[in-house]
Amino acid sequence: LNTGFRHEIFFDMARAAFVSGDLETAQGYVSRSLERDSAWAGPYALRAEILKEQGDLAAARENYLKALDYAYDDPDLQAEIEQALADLSK
Repeated sequence: LNTGFRHEIFFDMARAAFVSGDLETAQGYVSRSLERDSAWAGPYALRAEILKEQGDLAAARENYLKALDYAYDDPDLQAEIEQALADLSK
C-alpha cells in the first residue's frame, strides 16, 4: 500500500477515460471523485480540461480557479493552472 499516494480510484478512472476521449464518462468519474474528496486540486483541474474540450470555457475557468485554491502549497501546480487559465483567453 502506497500511503503517500494522494489519488483515489475514481480520479484515476476519470483520467483514463479523458485520455481515451470518453469525456462523458470522465466527467462522471470526476464527479464521483469529488464526492469522496473535494479538498484537492486534481479533480477540479481535470474537470476544467474536460469542460474545455467540450467548449464550456466559462465552466472550465471556474474549475481552474477552484483547483488553484487547493494548489496553494504546490508552486509547480499553481504555475500549470495559471498557464491553463491564460491559454483559455487565447
